Amino acid sequence: IGHLPLLDAFVTESMRTQCFSSTRIHRIALDDYTFSDGYTVPAGHTVGFNIRRLFNDESIYPCPEAFNAER
Repeated sequence: IGHLPLLDAFVTESMRTQCFSSTRIHRIALDDYTFSDGYTVPAGHTVGFNIRRLFNDESIYPCPEAFNAER
């Protein structure tokens, strides 16, 4: 896909705006991890993040509600 940057951008933008799984991401902590607020996730535990807010943050994606295949 490195030779097809427009296709890569199109697929990424399609996932950002249309994919049902773009609302949440799951990860397993490999090591104990402590967030800045003091909450600790023990190694081996699963954590989930709501990424819809990130995908719609105007400081990261200008005009996030608009599909832009070249983004």
